This record gives sequence, structure tokens and C-alpha cells, in this order.
Amino acid sequence: MAARVFIWYGHPLFARAMETLLRREGMEIVGVAGETAEAVPAILQSRPDVVVADRIVEREHPLAIAEIIRVCQRVRVLVLDLIEDGMRIYDGQGSGAGKLEAIVQAIEEAVPHAAPAA
Repeated sequence: MAARVFIWYGHPLFARAMETLLRREGMEIVGVAGETAEAVPAILQSRPDVVVADRIVEREHPLAIAEIIRVCQRVRVLVLDLIEDGMRIYDGQGSGAGKLEAIVQAIEEAVPHAAPAA
């Protein structure tokens, strides 16, 4: 099952790059938005597995991130810091490096997998 991902960006270049990379890795992009007034309702409605955001969103909208986690209890919010080459994960899981492999792994880990057939 492909991970359902919403991209919430503070910079349009971030969104275009992430959408291209994640689609190439087999992710389903369920939405892309830059403005909080547009992003938060769309995220709450689409209930993605993962929200990928940039440092601008984290810095300027921490209460919106908290609301998303509160309402969409199983969502994982990944905040990518492209300057520091880092990633923060909001869902109580900790954090990891910003390499593409680590980002893809963090997204895939958020998707509940079906039990293997007997």
C-alpha cells in the first residue's frame, strides 16, 4: 500500500522538489498547499499518513502542526530542514537524518501494513 502524503510548504521550490521525489519513490501525493488557511483544512479532510513540511512551516505554524497531530492521531509530520540537512518527526518517534532514504523510510514506517496472508 502506497503512503498517502500531503506536502505543506513554506517555499514553492520545496513543494515541487518533494512532490517529484516522492512520486518517483511510489508515494501517493494527496495534496500540496503553501498557505496555512488552505493546508490545515485540506490535511484534516484528506487524513494523510504523512505530512511533509519544511522548516518555515514548523517555525511559523507550530500550533497548526499540533492541531493536525491531535485530530489525525495516526499522522506523522516530517519537518525537513534543507539548510541543516536534518529531519524532525512529530509523532513521538524521534528524528533522523535528511537523506532521501531516511525520508522515504520515515514515510513508509507511518503506513499500517496488512498482516501477511496465512
